Amino acid sequence: MFENIDKEILVQGSNYLMSGSVGSGLPIIIESGKGAVIKDIQGKEYIDCTSQAWSYNIGFSHPRVIAAAKEQVEKITHARTSFSIIPKLVLAKKLGEIAPGNLKKFIFSLHGSVSVESALKLALTNRPGANKFITVYNNYSGRTFATIAASWPYHSINKLFSAYIEKTLSVFLILTVTGATMVLKAQNVIYSAQNF
Repeated sequence: MFENIDKEILVQGSNYLMSGSVGSGLPIIIESGKGAVIKDIQGKEYIDCTSQAWSYNIGFSHPRVIAAAKEQVEKITHARTSFSIIPKLVLAKKLGEIAPGNLKKFIFSLHGSVSVESALKLALTNRPGANKFITVYNNYSGRTFATIAASWPYHSINKLFSAYIEKTLSVFLILTVTGATMVLKAQNVIYSAQNF
């Protein structure tokens, strides 16, 4: 589709682009990717060790993903979240069958930041009057307005445990597993929060 594009167009395009990403931009323009390998516009190959946007941990251009996406796009390219579509209902049923305990309701989101923000809003809705959140010190919860506030290390977790917080706490937010390159070992923190 862009095989013969003038490189000057790409340079000019980058001048108009604002960065909304986490961290600073890299001086690489990616042309393609397969598995864990990406290729830039000069043909140089790199092994992507970042899990690329936290959701491509199955690799770039996976044939099953391409086939499923192509099949769905040929039926409908997009549907508002208020509409039900077959894949959404099939996945909801499967998740409902395997989810533990009372975790039987789901919200599908475009990315983790929206998922975390939805959880924060749900907590406020379900506990009127509560308006405090506890997060893990120096964590990453997302890049929406609310999740950025939940990400930066304003207070250590120990300073936040108080009688006042106990009465007004909406949610204890801890992302125990991320799709990126780390897993937070938080068993002790979760145990402490459950007994809080």
